[in-house]
Amino acid sequence: MATTRRATTRRRFLRWGAAGLAGWVLSTVLGQEKVYAQETVEAVSVAYPPLIVSRRVSQVPMDYLAPDWGLAEPLRIPLAPQTIVKPKETSETPQDLLVRSLFDEEKVGFLIETLEEWMGKETPEMPKQGIGRTDRYGDALALEIPADITRPIPYFGMGEMDNEVIIYQWKADWEFAPRYDVDEEFPAMVVDFYPYAGKGPGEMIEGADYGKEGKEWPADKVFNAGWAAGSPLSNPDLKEKTSVEKLVASGFGHLTSDSKQDGRGKAAWGHTWHVVITFPRKQDRYKIQPGWTIPVAFAAWHGHHGNRGGQKHISTWSSFVLERRGLNWQVTLAVAAAAVLGAVEWVIFRRRRGATRERSR
Repeated sequence: MATTRRATTRRRFLRWGAAGLAGWVLSTVLGQEKVYAQETVEAVSVAYPPLIVSRRVSQVPMDYLAPDWGLAEPLRIPLAPQTIVKPKETSETPQDLLVRSLFDEEKVGFLIETLEEWMGKETPEMPKQGIGRTDRYGDALALEIPADITRPIPYFGMGEMDNEVIIYQWKADWEFAPRYDVDEEFPAMVVDFYPYAGKGPGEMIEGADYGKEGKEWPADKVFNAGWAAGSPLSNPDLKEKTSVEKLVASGFGHLTSDSKQDGRGKAAWGHTWHVVITFPRKQDRYKIQPGWTIPVAFAAWHGHHGNRGGQKHISTWSSFVLERRGLNWQVTLAVAAAAVLGAVEWVIFRRRRGATRERSR
């Protein structure tokens, strides 16, 4: 009798202990989820379609043909001509984009593919359209996110004063200019002499030559005035590193190149543009976390139609979210507690069954 009473007490203790552990863990999980949801709502008050779900991968690929991009669902983003401020875009041709997203521990990546008009205007020289010339313009694609997600959502057209947006703009001329510029565009051109470019009379030069040490002829970056003045548009080292420029905007006419050029890009032309743009999850004022809904907008410049500056096609705000995958440690602990409880119950059952058999003999 005493043995049975002790066994019953032991079972109750184990049950209560395991149940209490599981209850504490689950309450912690639910409490954390509640706080997380509140923080998310307070930080970003946008949750309307279209929603781009960014899939987790070990490393965001820069090649648009990488199999990992097949994990992300494509979403069609409609664009409309920018007709708010001059110079306005008057073309009514649809220029929608197909967008998908991946992320890893450090960065977020978007694969942006052009549709409609670009597909209808394919030419063999399209990737180099406008490079090395002054009478044509190159293509460009951009995405935009808020600079501070704790503030109200800024205006999708270049942000607002005191409520900035961050823009990552891919440029076709940055993609190809390091290997294709004016002398490739005009192969029969001849030169006289570029002083302080590190090369002698009659030799063709590149922008980066002004920053190199010439063996026979001196080189001085000051003679590449834009580069010496700090303009990213004239910086050959930056163009060699990335085809994406990071900018900060606080309204029309207020656009500045960011000192942290942390965007990366890679593009390919195959009937249309396939452009990969990546940027760090850690921005100056926040880090993008799984489960957060972040506003994102897009823009496209079609150089074949003379698009440049404000002449472009733009979208309104869409949003993207980094998927939350797997069980967190609290849920794992709750499952483990339930497993331990089940194992204890099984052991007790086996012992009681064995004791019952012994007594029956």
